[in-house]
Amino acid sequence: MEAIKQALQTIELAYNNSKQCILFYSGGKDSVACLHLIEKYYFKNNIHLVFMPFVEGLKETDLVIEMAKKQGYGIHQYQHWAYFKCKANGIFCLPSGKEKKLSDIYKEVREDLGNLPIFYGAKKSDGMWRRLVTSNAKWMVNVHAPIYTWSKYDVLLYLRHNNLEYLKQEGDRISGVDLSEKYLLWALTNQPQSYEAIKKEFPFTDVIIKRQEVRSVQ
Repeated sequence: MEAIKQALQTIELAYNNSKQCILFYSGGKDSVACLHLIEKYYFKNNIHLVFMPFVEGLKETDLVIEMAKKQGYGIHQYQHWAYFKCKANGIFCLPSGKEKKLSDIYKEVREDLGNLPIFYGAKKSDGMWRRLVTSNAKWMVNVHAPIYTWSKYDVLLYLRHNNLEYLKQEGDRISGVDLSEKYLLWALTNQPQSYEAIKKEFPFTDVIIKRQEVRSVQ
């Protein structure tokens, strides 16, 4: 399969420059596929998994940690850049702190783990935001997206062929955990632990319940 060959070439080029690497990992289909590909070159103890939880106490974070353990890894946690953006802009909370960008997180990770190749599971089919991020060459030096040209179906086929387990996304969100109304309403019923963890940091999230009540009356 040409897509696999291209992915392995990307990984091999990084491996030739460093025998350790960093993978931004979520336990989802893309990062699990990337990890399996990376393991064809790197020893497990030379692969550093990084996960960006949104807030502390999320059930989703527990699931990611459990998935990493199943695959024989520990995991480094750095709070998601979107948390700082939401706080600074006062989304469901009083404005506080400064925004952070994804590039700030990458910088912190490299300060802690070393100036190593970074891999992540971006695909151009994921949307415009992914394409904009991968075109920002100023801070994307030595950052690699092995499956960038893959489609969702390429990834699913690869996972099925290799019998790989991954975390399935729930709550109708774009990725991870967010403050979208759809996700919050889903979490309120299906993942109360996560809803309460979010509410601890963003205390005005209950406004979504009031909105629903008003809509139902109308």
